This record gives sequence, structure tokens and C-alpha cells, in this order.
Amino acid sequence: MKKWFAMAMVCSVALGCGNGLIVQAAETVAVRSEMRTAFDPAFPEILRKDLKELYTKMDHSVVLPTYVPMPDGKVFAFDHKIEKIGYTLNAYLGKNADTAAADKNLIYTISSDTDKSRSLMPEGELYQKLPKKNDWTVYYATSEVTNSEYFTLKQKFSAAVEQLPLLPNSKGDLYLYKKDGVLSVAASWSYDAQTDYQFVSECAELSFDEKFALIRSMRPVLNLFEKADAYVLPEARTLDLKFNSTLLEQRENNKKMQLSKTPFLYKGSVYLPLRDLGTLTGMEAHYVAQDKTVYFMPRDHNRVGMELNALTGEVKSRGVSMGKTTVLNKEGRLLLPVKFFSGQWGLGVVYNAENKTVTVNDSKFTSNQNITRDQNAEVLTMKVLSANGPMFLYSNQFFYTGGWGYNNLMPPTGYSSLKYSVQQISVPLIPGQNEIELTNIHTKKTIDTITLQNTLPADKVPFRGGNTQFYDNMSKTITLSTNDGKEKVWGGGYAEAKKEVTVTGMISKPAFDSIRMIVNVNGKDSGQVVSVSSPGGDFSFKIHPDKGPGIYEVSLYNPKGSLPSTEAGEMMADFVSFVIRFQ
Repeated sequence: MKKWFAMAMVCSVALGCGNGLIVQAAETVAVRSEMRTAFDPAFPEILRKDLKELYTKMDHSVVLPTYVPMPDGKVFAFDHKIEKIGYTLNAYLGKNADTAAADKNLIYTISSDTDKSRSLMPEGELYQKLPKKNDWTVYYATSEVTNSEYFTLKQKFSAAVEQLPLLPNSKGDLYLYKKDGVLSVAASWSYDAQTDYQFVSECAELSFDEKFALIRSMRPVLNLFEKADAYVLPEARTLDLKFNSTLLEQRENNKKMQLSKTPFLYKGSVYLPLRDLGTLTGMEAHYVAQDKTVYFMPRDHNRVGMELNALTGEVKSRGVSMGKTTVLNKEGRLLLPVKFFSGQWGLGVVYNAENKTVTVNDSKFTSNQNITRDQNAEVLTMKVLSANGPMFLYSNQFFYTGGWGYNNLMPPTGYSSLKYSVQQISVPLIPGQNEIELTNIHTKKTIDTITLQNTLPADKVPFRGGNTQFYDNMSKTITLSTNDGKEKVWGGGYAEAKKEVTVTGMISKPAFDSIRMIVNVNGKDSGQVVSVSSPGGDFSFKIHPDKGPGIYEVSLYNPKGSLPSTEAGEMMADFVSFVIRFQ
């Protein structure tokens, strides 16, 4: 099993133990390729056209919502206009996207104002202030909002802004009033005191909670690659299906997909045909009649493949049993339970018995990078915008110890520092090909892999390790040499060989009479600790390619009893590590 963090007993990392401390200075590397544009995946697809046009044409930041309310059976449409003082975006609701704007059923409006000429407070109303909290003030129409509504609104607002502003890095005002008997919401705020942003929703189709959620989801539209070299951010989709329909609707893009059959209810569980379940979960599903087995293959890194025995109902993933379920055969079709399989892939399923609807919430992490694949450095240093963490691990696949370090930086304006951060990540490199793997720390699933070619000369690769405080005063010299027809002494912590590599060295302060060694090959744990004699601190031994060609990561450790013990047991910490590429 991959060792993602070096434990307290084995602290063999080159740049830290994934604990936020970079203990070996790393040269900053220009990792960017040619500038590209990437927007936050949280912005819904149905907004992307207007988003891109506004982002391109406006000379100040555009602010839009990431939340998509979806009244039953209706879809959104948008239009926008650009004026000298800013932009205005209107959202409409209708039976289909083509006619929603023409119907003029206005749901909400978002606008910007650079000269502060637009008045937001509705005219002719008597307003009362609620206590100001975190730079936001609430006004409510005393003549229209009832006492019970007032107390409900006060409670909701207070809970929402008790610890933080209503929107990160902002100051603003919130207005609660009634228009034609409908509880309405308006808000005005600024991030920099230069540009005001305004939101108004007076429609009956959205509840107060939905209107409030739209405000809470407002976010500046940024080119993420101007803030970071890579990002790892959540992306969500919501799918709705009804028992009397074969249409599968995706809220975020007004998209409708055709299923082969309507959902089937069996003993309180919702069932779908095999291929429809694949469509719903984003998996490729295939049935092999000869084996009586269903194979689910993932379309991305966020899912794992599974096998279903259609006779026994047993489900396996990578040879491990995930449990059993009931498989139905109806009219010659295999029907599978939606909740069981959705749960295996981390999807949330809500069955509403009263409305006869099923809602599937699919949330995953998506990543993108603007990193050149050609490097010339001992360390890859890049800024990564991600959900707060570290929720992710960054490792060079040729290093079993996965040494990496990070420094936390502030996220962009409009992104809460409690939810997001920019981390300066440092990952060690070796000459030639490197594979940087990004992994979810909780699920251990790979999110992305970056393959790089490093032209760094071999003698520029440093010896790594020795980062524990017990080695602060250690004095050591280590040399790697080879003789593949011609003797060669390598100038750093990296060597290339066909037959063997001779390692010689001397340790003083303290002078260990023996040392321990672990050799991991191609990023995999060898599971073996070898004792090496070092009388007076001197040692000499050979490393052979006994596991074939590949990357051999060699780490040297203190002898038994030389460092204090911890609650976890005897402390084992490497004082040096180096890499050998056997050809």
C-alpha cells in the first residue's frame, strides 16, 4: 500500500513530511506554459456563453452565481447588455431555453456599477435596519414584512453572517421587501470600494431560501491561471428523473437525455436498465453474456471500475468484494438498483416518494494545469488553487516516500479562505521522465497525472533527506560511483548504471557503527530494512538491479536505539536519500 505521509517514525522526505514545512530551500521554477484561460468549474454550463462574453469585454471583474435553482419542469435562459458604467445580466424562466427569454418571466438580475449611479433601495418603502454584522447591513420594509417573517429573516441572516461576511472580502447591504405580495430580495456590495455589484429577485417562482442561496453563491469570474499554475476544484451536477418519464434532466446545462425505460420501483428501491444506469452514473457499462458479468468502466479518474456477477449479485472492485445486491431481469433486460451503485461511486441519491422523483447529486474534483511539460530543475514548484486542505497529495511516482512540501497562500478575492487556498507545492524531480500524481487524500483515488521531461544534468541532482532536528549537526560525505566499462564518479544524489553502483561514505557527529537501508523500486515499498556495517562511521556497499531496470530510491537510516523512542515506537529517520536509474 502506498505510504502517503512519512510517519513520525520514518521521516524520509526531501521537502518536508506533507506537514506544511518546507525544510529544504527549493529554487523557484518557471512552470507555466503559454497563458491559457480557465474558469471555475463551479459556474454552471448554462451561464458559460454569457460568462465568456462578459469576461472578454468588461474592464472590471464580472460577478455571477454558481448556484442553479431549478423549479420543476422549467429551465433558465439568460441575456446581458453592456453599458458604460457596467453590465446587466438577466435570468429568465420558461418551459424551454429557446422561449424563456421571449416570455420575459424575469427571475433575477445581476449588474455592476462603476460610478455608483444606480439606486438599489426600492422607492416609497419605510425601512428598518438590523444590526450590522461582518460589514453587511440588512434593511427590511417595516410596512410590508410581517413580524413572523421579520424574525425568520433575522434568524437566517444572523446565522449566515455570524462568522463571515455574506460574501468573502465584501461589504454590502441586503434589502428584504415585498413586491406584489412576493417576498423579494435585493443586495448591493463591493469588493474594492470601486465597483458596486447588485442583485435583485422579485419573482414568485423562487423561494426566499433560493434567492438567498443565489446571493451566497456569487463569485468573481477569474482566469484561474492568472492566480495559480493549476487548480483542483469541486464540480457538481444534479440529475432528475421521474417515474412516468424516460427523460433524464441535468440542471446545470438544461440538458435532457433519453433513457430506454422509465424507472422501476422494487421493494422501495429504484431500478434502471444497465445502460441507463451507466448514463446516470457517468460509467461505461457492458454485459458479457458468456461470463454472466457486468463490467463498469470509469470515464475519468474519479471513479473506480467494478464487476457485477449477474447470477449472485456480488460486486467486486479490483478483486475486493464490495457487497451483494439484488439483480432483476425484466423483459430480457437486466435492472440494477440506482442507490447501491451510486453509493459505491460517491453519488448522492434522493428518492421522493410523494412526487415520484429521483435526484442524483454527483460531486467530484476536477483539475487542470498550465504547466510546461519540459523542465530543467531539481524541484517542480507550482501554485495550486484548491479546496482547503491539504485534501490532496502531490507525489512523484518514482519516489515511494512521495516527498513534497507546501506553503499556504491566500485565495483570490471572492473565495473564502475557510474553503479555498492557494498552495505553493514543491515536488522533487529527477533527470528524464517524471510523473507527478495528484491524489485525493481521503479516497486515495488519482485525480490527475502530469508527465514531465526534466533536462536537469545528473550532477545537479542533490542528495536529499536528513531533515529531522536530530541531524542538524551531522557531518557526512557520500559518493556514488559506477563502472560500466568506464569508471565514473557522479557529482550528486543521482546515478545511472547497467550493473551496479558503489556507495561510499563517512558519517561523524554522530559516528554510527551501523546504519539501516531501505531500497524502494519504481515508487513501490520494498518492505525490507537492511543493516549495513559502518565501523567508525565509514561505510561502503553496492546496489544491484536485482528487481530489473527502473528507478531505485535508496534511503539510509539511523541504527537501532540511536534516536529517542516515541509512543509509536522506535524512531527511524533517514539522514540521506538518493536515486539510481538502472537501465
